[in-house]
Amino acid sequence: MKLINTTTLKVEEFVGPALESLEYAILSHTWTDEEVSFQEFTSDHPPVHKIGYQKIAKSCELARSAKPEQFRYIWVDTCCIDKSSSAELSESINSMFEWYRKSAVCYVYLADVTAVDWSLAEDRKRSRWFSRGWTLQELIAPGHVLFCNTDWVLLGTRTELAEDLSRNTSIDFRLLHMLGLGHWLRIKSSLGHVSVARRMSWAAGRQTTRLEDVAYCLMGLFGVHMPLLYGEGSRAFLRLQEETIKLRHDQSILAWKSPYVRPLGTEFESLFAPSPDYFEKTADVSLPKPRLPMSLSTAGLSLDVRLCPVGDGNPGRQAMRLAILEGHLQDNYLCRPGILVESVPGIEGLFNRIWQDYLFPITGQPTVELEIGRWIQSRKLKLDIDYDGSVEQRITLMTHHRGLSERARHSPPLMLRIQPDQNTGAPCMEAVVGFPPLTSPTSVIGYVRIRFLKVPDSDVRARICGILYLKELSTHVERRGVLAFWGVREAAQPGEDASSVSPWDAASPVVLLGESIIDQELGGHRGRDRKEQRLQQFADRWVRAGGKHKFISKASDSFSLPLSRPPGNPDAPNVTIHARIKSRSFLERTVFELEFSSTTE
Repeated sequence: MKLINTTTLKVEEFVGPALESLEYAILSHTWTDEEVSFQEFTSDHPPVHKIGYQKIAKSCELARSAKPEQFRYIWVDTCCIDKSSSAELSESINSMFEWYRKSAVCYVYLADVTAVDWSLAEDRKRSRWFSRGWTLQELIAPGHVLFCNTDWVLLGTRTELAEDLSRNTSIDFRLLHMLGLGHWLRIKSSLGHVSVARRMSWAAGRQTTRLEDVAYCLMGLFGVHMPLLYGEGSRAFLRLQEETIKLRHDQSILAWKSPYVRPLGTEFESLFAPSPDYFEKTADVSLPKPRLPMSLSTAGLSLDVRLCPVGDGNPGRQAMRLAILEGHLQDNYLCRPGILVESVPGIEGLFNRIWQDYLFPITGQPTVELEIGRWIQSRKLKLDIDYDGSVEQRITLMTHHRGLSERARHSPPLMLRIQPDQNTGAPCMEAVVGFPPLTSPTSVIGYVRIRFLKVPDSDVRARICGILYLKELSTHVERRGVLAFWGVREAAQPGEDASSVSPWDAASPVVLLGESIIDQELGGHRGRDRKEQRLQQFADRWVRAGGKHKFISKASDSFSLPLSRPPGNPDAPNVTIHARIKSRSFLERTVFELEFSSTTE
């Protein structure tokens, strides 16, 4: 460990017993553009004019003049780590929580707070120090913490300011007060009673310069050690959660939900949260006693839960279950956290988590209401929970989302082709917006909220995967169009021998087209995302209203759909839309092509 001699301002290195018996101060601060690196600080001519150097000099002055005892050494992260050495950087970051914990005192330098009285320092609430990822462990780990303003005037200790710090950080006041006692066994015991979800919530909204540091700055808080892989991006936070599970059998790591309005119907690729922000609204999850063991393997996360059958009035959701987790919510021992899961066809005990936007407070009520959409026109969905049919079961949750059955999930990609008018050769239709967009032959088919659709007067039932709006190329305000859905049909239809259905037939796209005039629905909203949201809403209403439709059930099927004249344009020509699906194969690979053309009279 490299330390700065507070008298000579020279860097000295300590290892082994010499370090264990050494008392040192430590600095917590936010970085600026004028920080001093290890190479600069140890050079023959250090940059004394830089703000970073002056900050180091001031912290040394404060440490050596401290009372009742003076500190001969201080650690500052900017110049006490040789960041040109990846091995030293990795060791330092993995050790940093311990270094802060073992320090005799931690000086928190608030460069943007000018007041000399904490109670009068209104700018403390906006201080950048409270928004940075690395400063969280620097607040929690040390036994003794002192806050200083921009002029290095002491504002108070962590214990004295615990109530106000709690409001700024969402960390429980009692815990901050306990940390102020300074004894590590008490601190460790206090943190041990805090759920993973609650600890994660402390980091919600905090920022780091590097994306990977969102995870690396939390390693000490969970007692995790793992190699640094700068360049892995958000994968670092997933690794952090995987390593945490190995150390702590805490199901609250699943008690997260999306804080954002995401593209409707999309599912996260992983069972674990993408960032600490997803725990922001789950800070009230408390730990149970005792905790049931969990295990993580290549198959997924195995854990014991209570599974309850759930119904939403949709016969296609027979595989959906409510998984009630351990712990409790809102300081109510009888209120349990619950998540929705769906069984993977053909594999006993294997489930996907679905609808990650929701974490359910389960209190025994037979019905739970959800608001779907969150936009101009949202709708409420009722879930009926069968508690009497619930069972305690050990299940495995897939760590990577598998949205469809194995066969359908590996369905061939879908291409889009819009042909010119068959009579005039001129373009007649254009693709306005799609969800998800089809931009290339390798576009991955995503998932929309309309999961199953039973076609009227037909035995075919499809799992819808995407929607697309095609409109007429016209200058008239009421431009005609078609709303196209595509997806995969179920492996075997009623009355069809499942053994005779080939995998490609089972995964063949289905297309349902409805005539519509929705320019006004999509108009006036800038940006593709906004149009996709409106398209999703319109599609929901169109399906519920039983809109005019035509249907393709298998590859090579085709049909024609005449478009009605717009009410405000009786002189508009007659237009017929032709649609068909073609499949092309090469070297055991297949791609489906969805082709649209038109005929104008």
